[in-house]
Amino acid sequence: MKINDIVKGFKVEKVVESEELKATAYYLTHIKTKAQLLYLDRDDDNKTFSIGFKTIPTDSTGVFHILEHSVLNGSERYPLKEPFVDLLKSSLNTFLNAMTFPDKTVYPVSSRNDKDFKNLTRVYLDAVFNPLCLKNENIFRQEGWHYELNDKDEPIICKGVVYNEMKGAYSTAESMVNELLLNALFSDNCYQYSSGGNPDFIPELTYEDFKEAHSKYYHPTNSMIFLDGKMNVEEILEIINDEYLNKYSESNEIYSIEKQKPVVRDVLLREFAVPANSDINNKALASFGFGLADYNDYEVSIAFQIIANILAENNESVLVKAILEKGLAENVTIGVETFLLQPSLFILANNTNKENYDEIVLTIKEVLTKVVKEGLNKEELIANLNKMEFTNKERDFGYAPKGIIYNILALSSWNYGGDPLDGLCNESIYKSLREKIDTDYFEKLIEKYLLNPTHYASVLMVPSTTIEVQKQKELEKQLADYKATLSKQEIEDLVAFNRQLVEWQSSEDTAEVKAMLPTLELSDIDEKPAEIEKEITEVDKITVISYAPEAEGITYGGLYFNVEDLSLEDCQNLAVVFKLMTELPSKNHSTSELARIRNTYLGSFNVSNTLVAHEHNDGYKHLATVTYSCLDNNNEKALEIVKEHLYNLLFNDEKVVLNVLKQGKAMMEMEISMAGHSYAGNRAMASASEFATVKEVMSGYSFYNYVKELITNFNSEKLEKLQNVYNSVFTKNRLTLSVMSAQKEDVTQNILKAIKEDNNPIIKTDREVMAKANEGITVASPVGYAAMTANVRDNIKDIKGNLAVVNKVLGLDYLWNEIRAKGGAYGCGVSSKAGNIMFYSFRDPNPRRSIDVYKATNNYLDNFYKNVDRIDNYIIGTIGDSDPLLTAKTKISTGNAEYFAGLTYQDKCAVRTQILTTTKEDFLKIKEVFKKVNEEGSVCVVGGANLLEQCRDIIDKTLDL
Repeated sequence: MKINDIVKGFKVEKVVESEELKATAYYLTHIKTKAQLLYLDRDDDNKTFSIGFKTIPTDSTGVFHILEHSVLNGSERYPLKEPFVDLLKSSLNTFLNAMTFPDKTVYPVSSRNDKDFKNLTRVYLDAVFNPLCLKNENIFRQEGWHYELNDKDEPIICKGVVYNEMKGAYSTAESMVNELLLNALFSDNCYQYSSGGNPDFIPELTYEDFKEAHSKYYHPTNSMIFLDGKMNVEEILEIINDEYLNKYSESNEIYSIEKQKPVVRDVLLREFAVPANSDINNKALASFGFGLADYNDYEVSIAFQIIANILAENNESVLVKAILEKGLAENVTIGVETFLLQPSLFILANNTNKENYDEIVLTIKEVLTKVVKEGLNKEELIANLNKMEFTNKERDFGYAPKGIIYNILALSSWNYGGDPLDGLCNESIYKSLREKIDTDYFEKLIEKYLLNPTHYASVLMVPSTTIEVQKQKELEKQLADYKATLSKQEIEDLVAFNRQLVEWQSSEDTAEVKAMLPTLELSDIDEKPAEIEKEITEVDKITVISYAPEAEGITYGGLYFNVEDLSLEDCQNLAVVFKLMTELPSKNHSTSELARIRNTYLGSFNVSNTLVAHEHNDGYKHLATVTYSCLDNNNEKALEIVKEHLYNLLFNDEKVVLNVLKQGKAMMEMEISMAGHSYAGNRAMASASEFATVKEVMSGYSFYNYVKELITNFNSEKLEKLQNVYNSVFTKNRLTLSVMSAQKEDVTQNILKAIKEDNNPIIKTDREVMAKANEGITVASPVGYAAMTANVRDNIKDIKGNLAVVNKVLGLDYLWNEIRAKGGAYGCGVSSKAGNIMFYSFRDPNPRRSIDVYKATNNYLDNFYKNVDRIDNYIIGTIGDSDPLLTAKTKISTGNAEYFAGLTYQDKCAVRTQILTTTKEDFLKIKEVFKKVNEEGSVCVVGGANLLEQCRDIIDKTLDL
């Protein structure tokens, strides 16, 4: 395509060769509607399509969030109840989702399969332009909110998927504070509102307003279309134009976001809920927001990301250290929000008291004044710039496809009328900032935007042990008052509405309707899975797993140390050591110096606990894992840094260790409230096997309790235990090495020379398995998380592929419909990993009911067997799950896990064959598996006191934070 070419209804406006992206960027405009389209032609077989709309909230009802959910529930061309779910079942997609931002809504999909990619593109285009939710109010009521009344004598409750999702999102201070700061900083434009929806205001949204929002904003003229990867672009443009955009004319409505005039606001005081029996000392959160320059002042935004890291990367960073030393808070973090018309910087001081607020403000000013006067450390500026440049060069986003991230980054400029490539390409900015290191540029920014702010707000959030109960009572009264206003006929109508809603939710799409959804055939699927090519060798009696280099000029190293000889207590001490390893000084460097050296020479450095269940027996590998990455030309220096962290850290300062422990405890409390399904699952599974017990004691509620006890009774003896575990773990007799590098031989030899010798044999310790219990964990949240788990390893060893297909059916048919659609939970699912089955629900208003749903699984499987003829679509979706898109980093981690599990390529082929040959009859065989889960499984529920009260018949005891 060349400039001024007319291609399938689009005009090519500009063509840019980007060496940084290794792409040719084509800027196109749809002639008839003026829709904008960007195509990045890159050598990537994973193809991405996205359509985004500028969506500008005018209230906090969450209308665009509810629209995001609702438009994916059927469209004119694909009138299934939930084609989004059907695509999850039957597609080879590498990404399939939608996202609501404060000022835009984005619908991205990606796939490596050409046919699949076209199918996904068509379904998403029809969803956004022709959704059934504009004609079927049930969709709005299910996804958004509705009054539920199933019997005239029952109380009314409020229900809905987004409603419950946001009740969960509003359950902790940390999850609320950024939004509150945005509300305060931008009180005159769209950022003053909750784009996700405030649960207090979501029920104010009417169906008419919902439909009007779609009509107003979901128009091609207001769209931004994005394509990425190797594709026949003319075919995709033809689909977009001929099947959709060509039916529209250009809209005269041009939407823009009003720029906020600078404001300075006094502190806003807000309460947040903690459990009734909590100690509220040191639970407040002081937060400060600073408006920065405009979105297109990219250099300012990146400079502030560097400044934020220097001020608050670790506990020895200048701002954090000052606040911790005064005992004003237990943690300080700084974030830069760049996905706005006017980027902002947020400072959060966690675990403080209301009385400390003024002193925190004073301390921030003192530190910033000193920094401006004395100047930032130039070596730290260089180090952080190096780190950002490494990330920019690597462009490895883990399991998120590159095209999806590029789309989001492009919108950070595109949504405001800027050049989308400006949000993607930063090399020139890094070069400019490097030239400014020896000037006072960074200090002047601090002085202008932080010390003498003209755009500033703060929010002080204080804990309340009564607000959760109080808000629940207020809601119940509000709903009771509303019911009292209804006539007898209106009550009967509401009961009738809910009855028909459930009937609609329970209804099945007809075979004719299902056939309308474009799908792949089994013949489109490769019979063999992708193989992760790795070489297993032995060097100096050490096993080395090596991979051909994929990221140009970058080395990835992985050191895996066998720790199966540790007791459970030492396992927990090791987990504490992991949290400390980037927060401690060493014999040769302070904590800040170590951070600076890491940032200068390493791209990444991580220490973690790795548990891998064996594929063919009930054994497992327990490994202390150290991974790092660096530029090839920094290999020798990088290894020096790794060695310094493995052997020279000092565990002799109680105050330093206590600070990290307190921060870890606070983080886990937030995680238990916000992602309680993983904690519930770990806890319920702990009694199933030694593997599960170790996982729980190192990363679950047991570990939280261990950290809590350490803080309460900390002493020099405990420090010594941490030091001893640290000293004993990183030795050559424990080591398995992983390398991806163009300098593989040199890297391998240098690592082996660096690792400490120890000839003592590693003798596995038998670790006592936790006793079985059904438990509840109390958090201050109006929604909960319910897990039911059991170990079924012996039952599934020969049917893993068949079970994966059944789990696909259960997760996206049975559980999705019963727990999400009917129950109003935000999420749910079932998984089988490490020989365990786990059912779970997420932000669930009725976890007790969800447990009953899990227990009725076999009834569903019976009905499924009787009523479903073909399961090809589920098989295809399961294949997609089993063959994920892998980057260099994820290929290494996945390949290493396969090695430690004893999982061969032949094993993967066997499972693939099981998946492809699964029949309905296999579903009946697998009923025995779920019968065992039902009869022998353990339960754990995380939720508010009222939710746990409803579960008292199934839980034996309640645990507190």
